[in-house]
Amino acid sequence: MPSVLSRLRGNLRDAAPALLGTGLVFAIIHLYRRHYQLGRFTATKSISTRSDPKSERAHVDFNFIRRLFRIVRVLIPSPFCFEVLLMALIALSLLLRTYADVWMIQTSTGIEASIIARKRGNFIKSTMHYLMCMPLVSVVNSFLRFALSELKLRFRERLTHNFYKQYLNGFTFYKMANLDNRISNADQLLTQDVDRFCGGVVDLYSNLSKPLVDVLLYVSRIGDSLGWQAPIRLFFYLIASGLVLTYLRRPIGRMTVMEQQFEGDYRSINSRLIVNSEEIAFYRGNERERRSIMNSFQKMISHLRSLILFRFSISFLDNIVAKYVATVVGWYTMSRPFFNQNNSNLKQKIKLN
Repeated sequence: MPSVLSRLRGNLRDAAPALLGTGLVFAIIHLYRRHYQLGRFTATKSISTRSDPKSERAHVDFNFIRRLFRIVRVLIPSPFCFEVLLMALIALSLLLRTYADVWMIQTSTGIEASIIARKRGNFIKSTMHYLMCMPLVSVVNSFLRFALSELKLRFRERLTHNFYKQYLNGFTFYKMANLDNRISNADQLLTQDVDRFCGGVVDLYSNLSKPLVDVLLYVSRIGDSLGWQAPIRLFFYLIASGLVLTYLRRPIGRMTVMEQQFEGDYRSINSRLIVNSEEIAFYRGNERERRSIMNSFQKMISHLRSLILFRFSISFLDNIVAKYVATVVGWYTMSRPFFNQNNSNLKQKIKLN
């Protein structure tokens, strides 16, 4: 009986961090929502009340890919333009950075091993080699950031030229401002939104290229060392976890659309105050304009707080599923060949070594 109780206390002690972490997350969400009086589905309700909710959906579907491809044709007009060269150099830099990370891990491990073994000569030699290679590694990291910034700037330059060519074609700018109310904040769309969109496209390319390069490199290494069953298991887990996280992240698309709408409305009201300042001052409408501006501002702030809270909860799940559980799956996958005494591939490699 005492052994059972001690084992139970040990299990509860091991589970305490999980229970504490989960409880803290729910407590933070509850207190934050209660303090700022946030609705549970603020963004979803706001969008669902529009006249055509289907047109406001921000999902990755065929229409999204088709529209994105039309914009990409503007950003990359030909396969021989300078942007393609930059993208190739970025992919090469990502590959070199992956090799550099692996080399730094191996070199650091060797230095630590020489310290533990008290081998002063190996320690000095490895440390000097590490220091001599640092400029090359630093160049790779710095060039990657430089190339990403330059690519974003070139994308913005091409997209801005294309937009203004159409915006100032004939009386398009006049029709948008006075005859068509579908776009009420053209100034933001042509400046801030273009910059954010180009930054998002570059980040998307970088975030897709880096995992692909890493996956190809590590899969080839693991497949050669432990067989191809290990990377296949990891691949299936990554696909399953990616589908689950993508489904859970779906509201972020709608909430981002609403964020841009609230930002545009807030900026449009401020621009209207500047343009019509003479009439507002003549009719003493400053107090009414103040209420209108603050009302728009509070709507934006309330939505941003809902977005922050949602991203916090998704980040909690993302860290667990995509990072920590993935690490455990990797440990399990890597350990199976070593725990299997009948593994012929591993026995052959041990004999060769």
